[in-house]
Amino acid sequence: MSDALVRALDADGWQMHAHAIGDRAVRTALNAYEAVARTWRRSRRHTITHLRLVHPDAYRRFARAGVVASMQLQWAQPSSFTNDALKPYIGPERYARLYPARSLAKAGALLADGSDWPVDPLAPFTQIATAIDRSHPDEDQPPLNAREGLTRAQSLVMHTAGAAHQLHDGNSGTGCPGKRADLIVLDRDITKVPVKEIRATKVQYTLISGRVVHDAESQT
Repeated sequence: MSDALVRALDADGWQMHAHAIGDRAVRTALNAYEAVARTWRRSRRHTITHLRLVHPDAYRRFARAGVVASMQLQWAQPSSFTNDALKPYIGPERYARLYPARSLAKAGALLADGSDWPVDPLAPFTQIATAIDRSHPDEDQPPLNAREGLTRAQSLVMHTAGAAHQLHDGNSGTGCPGKRADLIVLDRDITKVPVKEIRATKVQYTLISGRVVHDAESQT
């Protein structure tokens, strides 16, 4: 991603969505976005997604440039890949800051979720829970960089209002008078149940503009 390319696309009204996994790729994308940060219309909400590795020097740059940090935090868990393949390759210092969600949030970055579907399963409740506990539910291993776990409130905001902001959907993401009433009713209170139980959450009802379009108990 070059500064010239970003300037040209931004001038033509495009909103950009860059994929960056390594800290150098993130830095390159930020450099290009910052080149137009003073002139772009903030409604475009340029985005960097994945963000497996972000150098600490870059955390505050997201907020300063108004760049959305879109993360797939279902991956922020211990696994044979992270422990056996990735850690020896990137070294302990970088490994210790994989998926720096809390650091980005603390620096003022706007977090949004992304499922990476259809590459990954569409499992939003797994994402919400793993963003908090950074754990693999089927493996007896310590959390992956637990200090980077989000609070429950941060995770829920990221997966609702944060995603709606990124998608320019000002009529959903939160519930308040005047919005569209796109809602779901769940089988448990995910603000109160143990975090590990969030992963098993089922949707009982889905409402679009206040009208029920899915009923888990319906036979039709």
